[in-house]
Amino acid sequence: MPKPTEYLTYLLELLAPLGQVTHRSMFGGFGIYRDDVIFAIVISDTHGILLSCSIQISGEEDCWCGE
Repeated sequence: MPKPTEYLTYLLELLAPLGQVTHRSMFGGFGIYRDDVIFAIVISDTHGILLSCSIQISGEEDCWCGE
């Protein structure tokens, strides 16, 4: 199981305004979750993949990423 990196810690701090954001080890990297729904994968200290931006915040209908 990989240990959390400085990059992962940095990303989690950036995502903190979304609420309870967590991570789990996955595929040699980390999955990033909000309310137990995965929305991104961190595969290295320089690469991440955004899986979905359709997480609702505070009942808003719009996508949290601004689309």
